[in-house]
Amino acid sequence: MRKIAILLAVFLVFTCSLTLAQEDEERDILEVAMFGGLALPMGGITSWNDSIGLGASMGWDMGLEIGYFLTPNLVLGLNFTYYNIAIGNNTEPVLTPDAVNYGGPGVAFLNLVNNPNDLSHRFYNPSLYLKYYFFGESNLVPYLKGHIGIDNPKFTTKIRETPNPRYRSLSYDPVLGFGFGGGIFYYTSDYSGLFIDGNFHYSASKNTEKEYYDVTYKLDENIMYFDIRAGISVFFGTGE
Repeated sequence: MRKIAILLAVFLVFTCSLTLAQEDEERDILEVAMFGGLALPMGGITSWNDSIGLGASMGWDMGLEIGYFLTPNLVLGLNFTYYNIAIGNNTEPVLTPDAVNYGGPGVAFLNLVNNPNDLSHRFYNPSLYLKYYFFGESNLVPYLKGHIGIDNPKFTTKIRETPNPRYRSLSYDPVLGFGFGGGIFYYTSDYSGLFIDGNFHYSASKNTEKEYYDVTYKLDENIMYFDIRAGISVFFGTGE
């Protein structure tokens, strides 16, 4: 995360310097957006029954992005999105009152973390995006978008090789993630507006691992999901 923060700082300095250098040009320079929406898992992640054992169902996401207009229509930018995906399996807690190792210190805490239906899978995804706006005379502006970055999955996992088996969120190794989508932007003023879009995302997570208490846990599927989100964008520049 420290490297990501440094890259973001360098990017901001770079884009600000370009803004100053091109302040006389009659076009938008920067866009800043905030958004939120729904995340819909696809494929094997919805029915996992392996070492993880917890399939995913619908969740939600939120994030922000800042981009620089390379041309009047083409934007290159940085995006950060947080995903919180619900667990879809109707899975029983690891510990039950009949278990041999049930009870003792911390039982209230174990009761809290052992019910997978109260937990979730999470992603922390920084990425670069490229967006092309089809500007015209209308306030409605369609666009296409692609992105590539690093996905950081934090998955709720069955931990059985400890004195107290339980479910725990484990941070697996970062993996490559990429995708594409499109949407519609609507001007509500000369410099801002609302948008809605849909994006397909692919995470190359198969065989990524996490070692915990000398036991290696592994994700056995590549992760795919589709998100539908809405937000607000603000443009900085001349507004032309």
